[in-house]
Amino acid sequence: MTKRFKISELLKPSQSRVIPNSIFVKNRYSGWGEDCKLLQRDEVKQSKPILLKHLVFEEPLQNHSTIRRMFGSNHSLVTVRVWTQRWKCEERGIYSCILVGDNLSNEPENKAYEIDSKTGVVVLKNGAELLIPWHKNILLATQHFHDKTSEFPFIGWDWAVTDKGPVFIEGNLEASFDRYFSKLGSSIRHFAYNLEDVADFIDEKALMHKRFR
Repeated sequence: MTKRFKISELLKPSQSRVIPNSIFVKNRYSGWGEDCKLLQRDEVKQSKPILLKHLVFEEPLQNHSTIRRMFGSNHSLVTVRVWTQRWKCEERGIYSCILVGDNLSNEPENKAYEIDSKTGVVVLKNGAELLIPWHKNILLATQHFHDKTSEFPFIGWDWAVTDKGPVFIEGNLEASFDRYFSKLGSSIRHFAYNLEDVADFIDEKALMHKRFR
């Protein structure tokens, strides 16, 4: 069994949300987007390779200018979370929201706000409206991704929205749906799944398997 370390046990991360000459780091063996940090590149270069094998490194991303005007220029990355479902072949369910946190990680305290599927607009808690750039493109691309991986019935996808365009971050089978379900309220209840959906998926895949044997 692989021992799991916290990043702070391996390296000394910066507490700042935005630091110059930085690199985004997450734990290779953790889940749910937790324990993510920003590190100085020089700190990483001076670290022992045996420690670095536990980490994944990515270039830091900056929020789109529209998002920065709403939340501040130094706010941590606001991501677009898209859930897609394929419980039956003819059904292509999709739901999107933004995740807003005070740090880089997927924490229980993070806030979630629904994105209107037709307009791409988010209504925040204070009543302010935020138009998510390229929202329709993100939905189209995400549906395409799931069409290519239809052996999985339910996937969560994370996107960043930058001034250069949308950036796909990752897709997850463990998509924190239960974490944000209560925060999103009635708007997402129609998207919840149950044992009947799972049974339909299994039956349909079994039937397809028989056809192609």
